[in-house]
Amino acid sequence: MKHKLHRQIYPALFLLAVLMSCSGPEKLIQKGRYEQALNTLVQRLERGKITAEKIAWLQEAYDHQEPIWVRRIEPFLTTTANSSQLQGALSELNLVIRQQDQMEQIKDRIESAGFSVSTLSMDTLLNWKDRITDRLIHAYKNETDTLMVLARGGDKLAARQAYSLYQRWLKLAPDQNRLQSAMEESQSLGTNHVLFIVVDQRHDQRTNLSANGQEYEPGRIIDDWTVLHFQDEPMPFDFILYLDVNQLDVSPERVTEKQHYAQKRVIDGYRVRRDTAGNAVFDSLGKVVKDPVWITASARMVEVIKSREASLLGNLELRDEANGAIVWSHPVDLFQRFNNQFARYQGDPRALTNEERRLADNVELPFPETTELEAILWVELMNRIAEEVANLPVKAVSI
Repeated sequence: MKHKLHRQIYPALFLLAVLMSCSGPEKLIQKGRYEQALNTLVQRLERGKITAEKIAWLQEAYDHQEPIWVRRIEPFLTTTANSSQLQGALSELNLVIRQQDQMEQIKDRIESAGFSVSTLSMDTLLNWKDRITDRLIHAYKNETDTLMVLARGGDKLAARQAYSLYQRWLKLAPDQNRLQSAMEESQSLGTNHVLFIVVDQRHDQRTNLSANGQEYEPGRIIDDWTVLHFQDEPMPFDFILYLDVNQLDVSPERVTEKQHYAQKRVIDGYRVRRDTAGNAVFDSLGKVVKDPVWITASARMVEVIKSREASLLGNLELRDEANGAIVWSHPVDLFQRFNNQFARYQGDPRALTNEERRLADNVELPFPETTELEAILWVELMNRIAEEVANLPVKAVSI
């Protein structure tokens, strides 16, 4: 009875599974999800049995999806559109071509099974792609030409928009040399150039701090659209960044020593325990009993601290070179400290604590030169400036 029940249930379960698997695409078609139904059917036909029912669903799904593709793409073959719209149409068309390529790969299997499907030809799709690509290139040219006219008139926002279009255009690679040259020009026109000037309020001269940067680099690229210049050059600057130095101090070298004596009770070996007669004492296992020998270990410790500081106090002020208006103003408070702490000792190292041992293991370092500390302050200052000028206003004339 049990075996008969199994023979009845298993075929029924198998039939149910087949029916469920076949009902998936049909439900997708009923819900209007034709593209998903196509993908599902193509996958099943690639690795499963080809049946008339599957081919019928495949054709039905394709017949519903094809007009949708055509409505999305065909208007861009003739009607006026901008580059963004054409780029979207081209992306859509590439998806259709990929779908069609999958269909083409299973057509041989379908035909060998005695069936056929009617679809758009690959030649038609590729022709559409060529036409939309040509129109896209034409749109890129018209839009970048218009933007570059504005950019050459001082519109940096237009220059950056042109640069973005050139990047997309370059992916189609119709004329790489020309586009590379155009991209360089648009990037140059869209870049903010900032002249950095250091003024020492304590003296009628510029502080030596600025020389630390100018000695190594005439300018620094902050990001794709911002360059900080340290030297006045025969070029138009967009902004002037002033550093008003109120204080630039480097302390003298300082050495502080602190002396103390360390003592600790430690075991200094073991000696045999003896009885009153002078004989060695043995334990229950027959081993000689030994007692620890305690002594007081001592050492003379000299803790040394070498220190030196540098500080920069002032104010950063960014001005628009076109009208002299203050864009922003921020205080500067930078501090750099050299601190080398170590220790020397004479005597028994066992008298030292763990912290004293750590100090004794530290290496004595030489004092940094004044120029080294100023260079570190310069690096910190440049990092601060990079954060501040990374999002400068972008001048736009009109678009």
